[in-house]
Amino acid sequence: MKIKTIIKAFAGVLCLGITACSPDSYTMESVPNASSLVDGTDYSINVNPKNSNQVILKNNVSGTSAYWTWSAAGVTGEGYDYVTTSRADTITLGFANTYTFKLRLEGQGGLSEGSATKNVTISTYALSYMNDSEHLWNNLCGGAGKSKTWVLDLDANGKSYYFQGPLYFYGTSDRWDNVSGNGSADGKDSWNWCPSYSGNTWLMTATNYGTMTFASITSHLITTVRPVEKVTSESGSYTIDTLTHKLTIKNTSILMDIGRTTVVTKRGDCKILSLTDSTMQLGVLRDNDSTQDPCELVYNYISKAYYDKKANK
Repeated sequence: MKIKTIIKAFAGVLCLGITACSPDSYTMESVPNASSLVDGTDYSINVNPKNSNQVILKNNVSGTSAYWTWSAAGVTGEGYDYVTTSRADTITLGFANTYTFKLRLEGQGGLSEGSATKNVTISTYALSYMNDSEHLWNNLCGGAGKSKTWVLDLDANGKSYYFQGPLYFYGTSDRWDNVSGNGSADGKDSWNWCPSYSGNTWLMTATNYGTMTFASITSHLITTVRPVEKVTSESGSYTIDTLTHKLTIKNTSILMDIGRTTVVTKRGDCKILSLTDSTMQLGVLRDNDSTQDPCELVYNYISKAYYDKKANK
């Protein structure tokens, strides 16, 4: 089996160290059923007493590679796995949660049947990377252990509450640096058209476009409700590259008007052009329209809390 390490920001997972441990028990000519392995003798899965966000994984079975998998309670469709020949591995889990670890063994006799399973509870958060200088993480999701819901800045009455309208157009070179920062565009294709919705109602239908909820509670999860696409609820994961100001979303999509969903092939690859506690602009590349050149379709969002405050005045 190919040895691999999968590291995901989704759970703040980092491989931090590999140490030695004396071999024991079995040889791989006769692969044991992993469910019969004895915790504390053949293997161990324990929280590091010196760091409550670290788990130390040990495989004491000689002549084998350890195939570890783990997943977090309440997190659907996500998990982590890697194969290692090391006797001990230390991983860091960023989110407080109960994690289910499973161990299978591999060697000359193949991959063992069953799995040794153990639950481990992490009681603290280790999400210091969310404390970026521009507060991108906190503005997006509210901070560690919290969530925040966003809506498109256009309601069913055709009203926008912060921006001039729900959709702006930018050049492919435009980015955070020249829109919100003090830098320049990343190339020569820099321009913008920021139409008001009141004079350009052809942009999209005035309706309820649903919600996007970004959470950092059990992991970096996003849940979207997109009634114009007949999506009642869809969950995925997200991460932010704070250096490039890019938001990556997997397994779900941002809120968009139905007429432009076909001209964007990578709805999960978003440029953050601006982001405050209550407003957000996300750009996606229009790259599949034979009648028009590529450009950044910049969708304007406001927090649900901001919308409720303004709409209920």
